[in-house]
Amino acid sequence: MGWWKINCVERGGVDFAHVCPTNPVLANAVPGVSSKDLRYNGDGPADVMSEALKKINGLYEESWQRSAYREELQAVFNFIANSMYQEKPTEEEKP
Repeated sequence: MGWWKINCVERGGVDFAHVCPTNPVLANAVPGVSSKDLRYNGDGPADVMSEALKKINGLYEESWQRSAYREELQAVFNFIANSMYQEKPTEEEKP
């Protein structure tokens, strides 16, 4: 499975300007060697997301007799991702 530094969050593509720390000919990122502070994408996450999107699209086809629109797929992702990464209230903000 390969990993790469993301060049643009909207596209998730490879940042070809990134130099692989173990092979300067490649643009790969290496877990445990590359900086943890950068943003990465990889074959494994892409494969999992591809299968998930196919299943979600199937639900739209079953219910609406059409494929999901891109905006709907993004909305489903955002709905889940936003709930996963909500900032927790501070002690002062808690009821």
